[in-house]
Amino acid sequence: MKFTTTDFNQALHLIENTNQSFFLTGKAGTGKSSFLKHIVKTCKKEFVVVAPTGIAAINANGVTIHSLFGFPFRPMLHRDADITIYSKDSVKSELLNKMDTLIIDEVSMVRADVIDAIDFSLRKNTNNPSIPFGGKQVIFIGDIFQLEPVVAGKKEKEIMAELYDSPYFFSAHIFNEIELPVVELSKIFRQKDREFTQFLQKVRDASITPEEIDDFNKQVEANQNLINEEFVITLTTRNDAANLHNRNKLNKLSAQSFFYEAQIINSFEESKFPTDKTLELKVGAQVVCVRNDSEKRWYNGTIAKIHSLKDDEIKIELENNRIETVQQVSWENLSYTYDRHKGKIEQKIEGIFTQFPLKLAWAITIHKSQGLTFEKLIIDFHNGTFASGQAYVALSRVKSLQGLYLRRPLAIWDILVSQNVLDFEHNSENLEVYYKKLIIDIARENPQLIIDLLWRWYPNSRELFQKYPFLEPTKTYQIKTKPPSKEIKIDTDYIEINRGYVNWDVISSYKDVDWSTTFIKRYKDLLIWKSSPKSQLDKTLSKNPHLPWSIELISEFVDEWDWVDLSCNKGIPWSIEIIQEFEEKWAWGFLSSNTSLPWSEELIDTFKTKWKWSNGVEHNFEKQYFNGLCFNEAIPWSLNLIDKFKEQLNWRNLSSIKSLPWSEELIEHFYERWNWEVLSSNSAISWSLEMVYRWKDRLSFYSLSHKTYLKLPIDFIRDNADKFDWEGDEYGFSGGLSDNPNLPWSEEFIEEFKDKFNWTILSTRDFLPWSENFINKYSNYFCWENLSYNTELPWSIKLIDKYIDKWDWETLSGNPAINWTEEMLSKYEHSLIWKNSFRNLSNNKGLHHSIPLIHKYASKWEASEEIWNCFTPYLADALIEQIIKKIKQ
Repeated sequence: MKFTTTDFNQALHLIENTNQSFFLTGKAGTGKSSFLKHIVKTCKKEFVVVAPTGIAAINANGVTIHSLFGFPFRPMLHRDADITIYSKDSVKSELLNKMDTLIIDEVSMVRADVIDAIDFSLRKNTNNPSIPFGGKQVIFIGDIFQLEPVVAGKKEKEIMAELYDSPYFFSAHIFNEIELPVVELSKIFRQKDREFTQFLQKVRDASITPEEIDDFNKQVEANQNLINEEFVITLTTRNDAANLHNRNKLNKLSAQSFFYEAQIINSFEESKFPTDKTLELKVGAQVVCVRNDSEKRWYNGTIAKIHSLKDDEIKIELENNRIETVQQVSWENLSYTYDRHKGKIEQKIEGIFTQFPLKLAWAITIHKSQGLTFEKLIIDFHNGTFASGQAYVALSRVKSLQGLYLRRPLAIWDILVSQNVLDFEHNSENLEVYYKKLIIDIARENPQLIIDLLWRWYPNSRELFQKYPFLEPTKTYQIKTKPPSKEIKIDTDYIEINRGYVNWDVISSYKDVDWSTTFIKRYKDLLIWKSSPKSQLDKTLSKNPHLPWSIELISEFVDEWDWVDLSCNKGIPWSIEIIQEFEEKWAWGFLSSNTSLPWSEELIDTFKTKWKWSNGVEHNFEKQYFNGLCFNEAIPWSLNLIDKFKEQLNWRNLSSIKSLPWSEELIEHFYERWNWEVLSSNSAISWSLEMVYRWKDRLSFYSLSHKTYLKLPIDFIRDNADKFDWEGDEYGFSGGLSDNPNLPWSEEFIEEFKDKFNWTILSTRDFLPWSENFINKYSNYFCWENLSYNTELPWSIKLIDKYIDKWDWETLSGNPAINWTEEMLSKYEHSLIWKNSFRNLSNNKGLHHSIPLIHKYASKWEASEEIWNCFTPYLADALIEQIIKKIKQ
């Protein structure tokens, strides 16, 4: 299913870019299951999917709620003693702590006490006792108008009635502490008939009238012929009725029964079986496909007939008369675990169930049809429905009214809808409305934030600020967003109109000019031909690569050119002929450095007495430095070329060239000529340990110290410890040996050389064996400003508290690896740097910015792209006008 709807994108944005919990719902056929599949495939967060039943968990590629949290199978009290609190070093504890988002599918079947138990478990197991759901984002997916929570027996009903207003998930006590905004998927993909969808909506919310039911019954009565058609399934209210119907139909078939046993590997509970463990089939039996086909020959819910059976093969006939071979498929029983090496939550296969993806299907229960779509359908309400939403689920399974028939007419008493469900829908607030209210509050509390956001990222900001000149963006934002000047085509007409205002430095180096010999002649005395103290750097005609360069053009103005600049020009169509034509004019030091020449052995040989082989200086209006031939990376260097001109070459310069065909053979061939200090620092040479040992008496250990790819053995380091550069440069761009991730980093190695390392560099690196014990051991060595931004530390409230007076709070506030929970923000509110600094919380890409979070600390934020992304889905022009009016007040 392809999604393009606004509600889909809104929900996707909330999951990917915020920590906001919300309820994702939608009528039957709006794509809730497809949305979940999309999230599972694309979401980059660390998430876990759970469902209330084994089958629902298998269908959602998740796990059951009870298996993840270790809950008892009974109603749970507040702070129930049987809610599992995992030990801190356990797999489950690590999983829950590393999880960003919990997705609960089929939430309409989840009882209120289970939601409160999830809240309690997450608070306790993540050590965030005062934050709802332990600070985790929870996505509730389902339709409360369809399947209702299962409350087994009179006793459970009495307990739930005493503890909660209703058994539905939304009655959980946690929702007295937090808002539960709603995102509703509104586009119905299953039915196309508008009249039928309107009828289903009225059944859904019990607003249907007896007259409308009568009209409906008359329409479906006309479809009585469906009783005798093939590929039609019957929905029943009760499981025993469906089983009896299937058994009777199967027994009437005279064909031989075939039995297919599922293969079960390891752990796969019976409650999760997606079809029968022992599948009994006969030729002519009607079946339903219970798995989408990878080749798209059928989908989950397709009705078919058994065409032929063998011990290891099943062929089915589809309604379009196609005969297809069905292969066995496997379903996986999954669990979640946190992989420390990969730093991510992964699924682990606990068991596998392999069987043909078919079920007998002359009839199934309404409950088991949930999520399926049928072309043709018979519904048998028999003695009436008994659960809220049951009639709606049944009726909404079929694609069109023409494919539906009722065994008995629909009655008003069949349409049961819980008053609790209706009250919740009436009182719940649409997410968009809720967020817009919060944005208006934020604008009232921090108008400058809104003004700066609009100035920097609103597409029509220029028109908006012209319309409302009283809006004053912060000066730093004005500078950052200064609009670029548009390039224009410059010709004679433009020059004549703007003659008194033309900047000839700019024109002389400009691309979009009507360059021609006529134009150049006309403005010869105004153009800037040569570099001078008054001309801007590179703003000369001689250096402009966009002229129509040729021998004729150069000859035409031979006395005007700046030959230093001309020798550097990248746009001239260089050739031996052009160089020969003006051989006595060129600034050969700069020509030798020009990478645009057609370099070849012939070119070098032709002018070998002219080239400047070494770097040097030529004089124009001031000293100008050139690199020379031996620094030129564009030359096709080869062993033969180097050998031919070895006496002319500057070997110090050549030792630094990156484009030489470096090899052990090349180095060995000119062993005595290289400048080994320069050669040692050449980053284009891949120094192997064998090469290091071979030429260690020649190589510069200072340069070797900066080869971060070298896996130097500890004995070699120990033997040459005083030769290495351990500190690196003073600016911290390179830490010498301290910056090499391939050293044998261990606490023993660090301890041996701790007084040599550059700890300013080490404090930023991810290759150290970071742990709380390690930090404690070397706490007096670290640079705490750098350590505060290290993303590899085992960040926690405990760690931050332990060194509360050592952290650099500006750097810490910008650290994207810290899971800044609401509890942490509240605890360190006055130490954290929220804005007006290089690193701060407003710009922290690791912080889960959300509109409720921004609202809670409204006055503290400054404009950032992260905050703008939170606001973007809701900032329609009408809301912006409303906000501006509030600011003006």
